[in-house]
This record gives sequence, C-alpha cells and structure tokens, in this order.
Amino acid sequence: MMTDITFSMILCMCFNYHIFCRIPAAQIRFLAVPALHEKYNQFLLMYNQILIMLLVLKQSNRLVMKLSEHIDLFFDGNKSAFAKSMSVTPQQVTKWVNDDWIIVDGTLYSPRRDLARGNMMERKKFLASIFSGAQYALAELREHNAQGPNANGIAQNARNTIELLAEFFKKENYHIYIIAYNNKTQQYEIYSSESVFELGVTYFHIFNPGTILFSCNNDMKSEETFEVPIDPSRLVANRFDPYAFTILRQEIQQALSQ
Repeated sequence: MMTDITFSMILCMCFNYHIFCRIPAAQIRFLAVPALHEKYNQFLLMYNQILIMLLVLKQSNRLVMKLSEHIDLFFDGNKSAFAKSMSVTPQQVTKWVNDDWIIVDGTLYSPRRDLARGNMMERKKFLASIFSGAQYALAELREHNAQGPNANGIAQNARNTIELLAEFFKKENYHIYIIAYNNKTQQYEIYSSESVFELGVTYFHIFNPGTILFSCNNDMKSEETFEVPIDPSRLVANRFDPYAFTILRQEIQQALSQ
C-alpha cells in the first residue's frame, strides 16, 4: 500500500518536472538552451534514482541494494563521500564495491553472508555493526607483534575488539571459529578449542583464510552459521597470521569465563 502511494506521488511529480528543477514554469521559456538542458538532466538523474528505489521496494519488504547502487543513489556516485561517512578509506570502499557488497536496511553486508529473518537477522545486524568498526582493529591484531609509536594504540584496539566480541558471546549461544591455511600441512584448518564436525578441506575453500565463522550451538551445518570476512588489505602480501587469531580466541574465552 505504501509503495503504491509513493509511486502515485512520484508520477505526479514527474509530470511537473519543473518542481524538481526548482524553477517556476513561467520562467522556463526565458532560460537559454544550455541552462534548460542542464535542468532537464538534473530531473532525469533524480527520476532514475527514484525508479531504482521503487524497484528495490517492490522486490522485498526490506531495502536491499548493491553498495554501488547505494552510493550512486545517496552519494551521487562519490565513493570518497561514502568512505568519509563510514570512517574508512576510499580504497576500502572500492574493495567492497568490487566484491559486490550489499546494503540491507542501511547496514553493510558481505554478499556471501546468508540473510535471515526475525531475531536471527537482528543478531547478525548487531554483530555486523561490531565488525564494521572493528575491521582495522582485527587487522592490527594480526600484526600483533607490531613495533613503533603505534604499538600501544594497536594493543588498545585489540582489547576493545575482544571486549565487543565478548559482550556479544555472553548474550548469544555462538562459538567462534577462524579459518586459516596451515603451511605445514598444506590445507585449510579451523582454529578453535571447541570440537567441530569433520567437513573436509573442500568446504574451507569456499572461504578465504582469515574468515571468522560464527556457529550457533556449535553446529557448523546449522542455518544459523554465518561468516564475517576480514579485510586482509593491511597485511603484508595478504598473509594470514594464525598466531594473532589464536590470541584473539584465547582472550575471548577468558573474558567469557569470567
């Protein structure tokens, strides 16, 4: 019903496109051709943006769109402006766009993460909001032995991340698993003290090394299992440091046991 009302309103506005251009109809005939052409292009841009919004609303009760479409619609295609709003670098936004990340109800998601409904969706949103601000802290944690003037800040970011994760796991029945490539055995492995199902190496090739999996009730095959990919762009040669994640897991378990 709301979509139909919105569509009717937009049609009325489209028939009076001078409203979009913010110029009275009586003044249109006095405009030079280039100026009129510019105003008409502004109208076409806004009209196309509204059509995209309507198509998205028609497809789902939730607002789901590609990140690239979101940037075009709300930031006039300016990735730098979107990066500033997210407190990340433009290079990070470019990576998200290239990896086809999506926006769901205003929340940024990896396209590989299953979108659930109801309470599960809310839990995923909560966890995603944690990681949207903790990606760099986790990347710094992988560089746990970093030296120099930023060493204290890196350690504090790591502690903040651990506290956020611990707060989540205290409320939810989830276990944390981290996928890494073991150079000695030449295969992907899960780093966790919890027992997990034997899924084989093939399963882990779906995910990149550094992926963090969250499994409800310790069931790796549950529909409530989902993953949060970690940005490896800050790592030298994109190498994964399992030792740093082992520290992360141990710290989380220690926090949960308190």
